[in-house]
This record gives sequence, structure tokens and C-alpha cells, in this order.
Amino acid sequence: MKLADIFERHGYFAARNPCLMLIVATTIAVITNLGLLNINVESSPETLWVSPSSVASQNQQYFNEKYGAYYRVNQLIFRPKDTTVVDDLFQKHYLKQLYTIQTAIERGQVLHSGTNYSVSDLCYQPIPGAGCASQSPLEFWHVNYTILDEDPDIKDTATCIKTMFKEQLPCMSRFGIPVYKNVVLGKNDCADGTVNTPCSVCRPTAQALLVTFLLNNDKYTEDIALSWEKEVFEKVIDDYNAGNLTSPDHNDTIFTNITVTYMSQRSIPDELENQTKSNAAVVVISYSLMFLYIATVMGSFPNKVHSGFLLGFGGIVIVIISVTSSIGLLSFFGMGVSMISVEVVPFLILAIGVDNMFIISDTYKRMSGATIESKMSHALYDAGPSITAAAFCEFLAFTVGATTDIPALQGFCFNAGVAVIFNYIYQITAFVALFTLDEKRKAENRADCFFCIGVDEPSYPKESVIYKFMNNYYAPLLFTKACKIITGIIFFVLIIISIVGYNQLNLGLEQQTSVTEGSIIYNYFQDLSHYLAAGPEAFIVFKNVNWTDPDQLKVINSMVDEVSRFNRSVLPPVYSWVDNFHQTLTPNVAEPDREKICGCEGWNKLPFEQALRNYLQIGINSTCCRSYGICGMQYVKDFAFDPNGTLTTSRFRFFHSSTNTQDDFLNAYLGTSAIVDKYSKNLTNGASAFAFSLFYVYFEQYGYIKSVAFENLMLACGAIFGAVVLLKNPYSALFMFLITFLSAFDMLGILWLLNVIVGGYQVQINAVSVVNFITTAGLSVEFGIHIMLKYTTYKGTKEERARKALTSMGSSIVTGITLTKALGVSVLAFAPSTIFRLYYFRMYICLIFLGSFHGLVFLPLILSFFGPDTVHREKSYSIHQSFANDHNTFDPHQDISLVKGGHYDSVGDSSLKKSD
Repeated sequence: MKLADIFERHGYFAARNPCLMLIVATTIAVITNLGLLNINVESSPETLWVSPSSVASQNQQYFNEKYGAYYRVNQLIFRPKDTTVVDDLFQKHYLKQLYTIQTAIERGQVLHSGTNYSVSDLCYQPIPGAGCASQSPLEFWHVNYTILDEDPDIKDTATCIKTMFKEQLPCMSRFGIPVYKNVVLGKNDCADGTVNTPCSVCRPTAQALLVTFLLNNDKYTEDIALSWEKEVFEKVIDDYNAGNLTSPDHNDTIFTNITVTYMSQRSIPDELENQTKSNAAVVVISYSLMFLYIATVMGSFPNKVHSGFLLGFGGIVIVIISVTSSIGLLSFFGMGVSMISVEVVPFLILAIGVDNMFIISDTYKRMSGATIESKMSHALYDAGPSITAAAFCEFLAFTVGATTDIPALQGFCFNAGVAVIFNYIYQITAFVALFTLDEKRKAENRADCFFCIGVDEPSYPKESVIYKFMNNYYAPLLFTKACKIITGIIFFVLIIISIVGYNQLNLGLEQQTSVTEGSIIYNYFQDLSHYLAAGPEAFIVFKNVNWTDPDQLKVINSMVDEVSRFNRSVLPPVYSWVDNFHQTLTPNVAEPDREKICGCEGWNKLPFEQALRNYLQIGINSTCCRSYGICGMQYVKDFAFDPNGTLTTSRFRFFHSSTNTQDDFLNAYLGTSAIVDKYSKNLTNGASAFAFSLFYVYFEQYGYIKSVAFENLMLACGAIFGAVVLLKNPYSALFMFLITFLSAFDMLGILWLLNVIVGGYQVQINAVSVVNFITTAGLSVEFGIHIMLKYTTYKGTKEERARKALTSMGSSIVTGITLTKALGVSVLAFAPSTIFRLYYFRMYICLIFLGSFHGLVFLPLILSFFGPDTVHREKSYSIHQSFANDHNTFDPHQDISLVKGGHYDSVGDSSLKKSD
């Protein structure tokens, strides 16, 4: 039995038993939605965008295992309100203002479980008991107001030639760690033309001042840290910006020309939560507009009987339940859901579901029969195979995309693929049932929304305006010679700019686009890119190195030297303990008292681990440290020993140079990793090394994301090809492969062109855009497959068949996908977040344009030249207008189920033509 015959029987059965169909659909929905009780919403960027099997992820896991999770970073930027004003903020009166802010933060306490906690209870301490590892320009004076006030030349102090404290080396914080000028002085320069040379030193200036608090990142203090960040760190800064913060110790004037931007560790999750709430309103408006459109177009608004509000509402509910059923079923199997799935999949399923609704509705209207059951039987005989083919193709297109290693992309593909299947099931059960009940209501002249109320006046459904336009104007125009030439030109132009776009679109996702413009975190990101002089902290991590092997030490020294010289992305030096440690072990006749003062006599004869442990006990305030620079205790957190006391892991730290753009981040990751990997291969006896910084795990994907996108696109297109081969023939499958591939590939060119024309933040190649590329491939099926399959059922010349297919299915595609999506997506242009406007509004508008062009313009024309042969069908119940050559009169009141073997088309009011 053929698929069409199965649908013919199903249509009759469903129309005869609508309540049973609704019970079946409701049962499936209830069972699958029970999985929502086990739903797990993934929000961690690392969980979503980083493959657990990636090298960078495994390196981070190793780093966290040995050293603990990377710190919670809380940073503020003290800068002019007017960023166009260039002023030197590294002056005493500005530093006093910063002192008011910093001391208020350090003294602030938060109450948690009956205990007060301050930053000193939560902060990361590189030297146990010495204090917090905060970075601030005030650390030049140990955050001491009196010492700062009495300093005759603060710029001279910051040159690190002299020290204000006899017990410490110059430019050391109160906790014994270096004060990094590039970290605490934003956009720093040298005053009075001074430069760093053997004969002069740079007297620093700064256009901004930065303070960074590093907190421990562990599950034991997480809740306390979250409270402290909100109630102390953020509140103090908000109070200062509002003019409500004064120092309890000093009466310094608050400068109104200064503002402070900030980011706490909780800022991004908080911003994303706020953004989700604000975007939710836009999504609700979008869905509401699409519902009103569907209800208006599917029926005959404002006709009291033939309007389609109730049916349209039912269709929207079916779409929503399709999405929740997908999420629920996957939750049964422990799969989490990401916000990208929540935001994208409903729009995707709405487009597919509405298209199916219009196809069933329009096909039903073109059927003739004595009963609703027979007309529905004929409608599904005609429309069921193409709906099935589209769903099968889309399901395969999305599920093959789940083979990627990017978790968010994998989860989206699973959610989309399963939602497509549920939507298909509910369409051929629940929607057919609702449509049948709606038709019975119309037959009894009962009002649409108030179906218990009868309407006295006669009601006649209106003929589809879109169908008339497609039949009378669009189809004749499309097949003219001039239109064919113009289409060919557009086709080749799109191919050319897409090739250019593939090479010109940048990799990455700008931080500012992921947050709301004008928000606190957005302003911080803007300032960070404008003022930051140093980039993120990074490490070279060594595993299983024999630190007594001269050959391995030679390789390590060469590695460190090359990393230090990587000026494009690294701020020298790389802080290595090796030379300082060996200085301790090596006697020096020029320093005869060193061994006695440092207590390191005979250490060179001790086992390596024992000598190293002795070295790590040399304090930062010791005479040895002040006199000889041997300060082992500052490196104590850079080592990891096994239970037997053997050193297994060590790390050298350094800073990347300013990373203002995604290219900067990517170059820093790729360049540094390449250097370290190159030398790591030369380490012997199981030793190895890798470069690590927190952002590396997010940027590793950009080394292969283009190939992932292309691979997933080809897999999706290949799956569609295979599905159409199974349902029809290889020739038809080739056309669908072409349409699907071109729709997605041409997206690259259109996006690149819009980036150039519109300017501002640009669409880049990242996991979000790759999701949308796959969505384009899946959704482009809807624009083409119905016309493609319809083409194979008609007889006549290639052009006649292409015109018939376009006329019969084109109106459903225009009303069901093009106009519906255009209306809904247009609202996203007003979304508060840039990522919505870029990656959803802009890309979806491009998707609609390209899908419509390839499905409604290019496909019919290419079929008119190279279309496959007709696939013979035993019977057809369609009565739409045709190009038949011989005519028979047909009584429209006759039950058309009695007439088989011919193809019937309507002409005028009730006369029909029969074509063999």
C-alpha cells in the first residue's frame, strides 16, 4: 500500500473520530510532558559551549584538579564619565577617591547563616596567611591613606626603583605579591616624554584605574561569595556612582566627573536572567502577532462563522506542546536544555507547524466531497506524503547535526529533531481533529469563538487572495524570459558573495553582543576594551617534569624565552621559579653571606623535593627576600605534590597583552598554545606541558568551527537527499539537496554584505550562528519539498508542471512560512539584547529571504528546465485550476470519492476539467 493510500484511510478515520484523535494526542502530550518534572536548564557557558573531550577542556580539568577552580573575579574600573576626555587619573586626589571605594569594599560585611563575612574571609591568598591577592594602584602604598598623602612624588614611587617600605622590595603589595602596572593602570603611558631606557624610567600616567578582587571559587563559599558580591561589592560602587559614598576617615571631595563601572562574578548570570525576562516580552508579542495573523488568514476574517481564531489558537497550542514534549522526552533521558534551544526551537517548529496547517487547510478547501470525512480523506491523500517527506527530511537534517562535539549545538539538534516528529504526530492527529470539528461548526453556522451560539446570517468563505495572486500574477510573471535572466543573475551573484563571505566573516562572539546595551556589564565590557592594558592571566603548566634533568630544563628555558618574546599576545616576563630556586642552590662568591642569611647552606646536596620545600619557606618579608630577591613563598601555590611527596605539577604564570577583540583572544590562545605545544614535544620520559587561561576553553572551538559548520551542513543536506531518495527518486533528491545547500551557503554572503553595509556589531561565525545555519538547512526543506513533490505528480511539459506545482503549493508556503515568519521575526528587531537583533532578527530575515528565493523562485525555474519525470499516481482528488487539455463537466455536489483515475481541476464556479 502506498503512503498516499495510508493517508487517505487515516484522513477518513481521523475525521470520523476526532475525539479519539484528540485523546491519543493528549495522552502522548501528557506522558512526554511529565519529563518536564526532571528538566535541567543548562546555563553554564562552559557546559554549553565546551566539549568535554576537547584538549582545552581536559587541560582545564587537570588544572582544576591540581590547583582548584579558577578564582571568582570582581573588578572595577575608575574612569572619567566622558570617555572622550583624556585625563591622567594617576594623581593623588583621584587615588584618594579610589581609596574611599576600595576601603568601603574591604570593610564591608555580609551576614550569612548568623556569621558576618568580609572579603578577607573569601579571597584567594597566594601566600597562606599573608592576605588577599587583590590588585590595585593603591597597593604601591599598601592601601595606606597617610603614606599616600605624604608621598612627595607618587609617579616616582610607581617606577619601582625605590620603596616606601624598608621591609619589602619595590612595587610589592602589602601581601607580598608584585603590583602589575599594566593590570592596575588603564591605558597607561609615560609622563613628560619619559621612556623606559637604560638611562631613564617611565613616569606612569593612566586614563583609568583598575581594582581587582580575586575570591576563592569553591562550593563551600559560593553562596557567601554571591551575597558578598551583591550586597557589598556592587552596592558600594552603586552608592559611589549615586554620590552616596563617603569615607569615614577623611572628608575628600567626590568628583562628579568620575564614574565606576564594574563586573562581579555573578554579573553575567544576573544579566542573562534579566535579559531573558526582557526578551520574553518580545517573544510573547512575536507569538501573539503570528497567532493573530494565522487566525485571520486561515479563516475569513471578520466573518463570524468562517474566521479562524479558534482553529489558529489550537494550532499555536499544538506547536507549543510539540516543543514541550520534545524537552520532556529528552529530560526523561537526562538531557538538559539550553536557552538557545528554548529561544530557537519554538520559532522553528512554529514555521514548520504553521506551514503544515496551511497546506492541510488549503488542500482541504480545494477538495470536493459530499461529507467532511471524504474531503479530509482526499486532502490527506494529496497533502500527507509531502508533509511526511518534509518532516522526515527535517528530522534527519537536525539529528545528524547532533554528531557535533559542541554540547549546545548537540542539544539544539536533538531538541529540534524530536520536536519536528512530535509536531508531525500532533498535526496529523490533533490538528486534523480540530480542523474537522471546526468544519462541522461551520456547517452548522455556529460562531467561531462562541461555538455554542448559532448565527442567522449566511456566511461564505472568501477565496484566498494569496492563491489568486500566485495563480494570476506571480506564476505567469516568473516564467517570462526576463524574469528567468534576472533570477540567473541573482543566483550567480549570491554564489560569488557567499564565497567571499565564507572567507571574510570573522570568528568569535563579541562580549558586548551577549548583554543588553546600556546595562552595567555592557558598560564594563566597553571600558575593558577601551582602557585595559593587560589581558587575562595565563599559565604554563608542567606535568611529570624531571627538574634535575639539564636537557629538560634547557627545553623549558627555551619555551619560556619564546613565550616571553611573543609580544603580539604576551606581556613579559613569564614568572618562573626555576632560576630563583637554582640561585638558592648555587654558591656565589660575590654574595658570601647569602647562604647564611637565607639558611640555604648544604641545600644543593639535599634531594630535589626536600630542597624545594625548604625554598618555599623563605618568606616575602625575610631578609633573604629583601636582600637577594629569593622569595620562595610567593610560588607556594604553584606546586602540586602526590601523596608520596613527589612533585607532579608546576606552573609558571604570565599575562596576555590587552585582548580587546575576538581576534585578540583567538590569536592569544592559538599563538601561546602553539609555542608551548612545540616545546612540549621535546620533553622526554613522560613529561609534558600545556598553556592554560580561563578563556582558552571557549576559543578552542574556533580552530575547527568552520569545518564543523560545513560538516553539519553537508550531513544535513545528505540526510535530506537520502530521505527524498527513499520517498521519491534520486533526481528529486538532487534538487532538494541543491535548494537546502544553497539556502544555507548563501546565508554567508548575505550576512557578510549586511555586516559591511550596516556596520556596528557584526554577525560572526560561532556556535549560535552555526545553530542558525543548521536551522536554515532544516527550514529550507519547507520552502521547497512541497513544490518538488507536487511537480512529480503532474503531467505536461516541464514548465507547465512547474507552474502547476507553484500555483497549488506556493500560496500555502507564502502564507504558512514566509509571511508568518516575517511578521513574527520583525518584532525581534526591537529586542533589548544585541544578540537577539543580530543572530535572530538579522539571520532569520535572511533565512526567510533565501528560503523564499530558492523555494519559490529558483526551484520552479530550474524544474522548468531540468525537472524529473512524472511519478504516476493512480488517483487524484484535487480540483484546483489546471492546464488540462480536454474537458469534462463535473457536478461539485457529487461525492468525489466515487470518481477515480482522472485529475480534476476547477474552472469558473462549478465546471471541472479532467486531464488524463
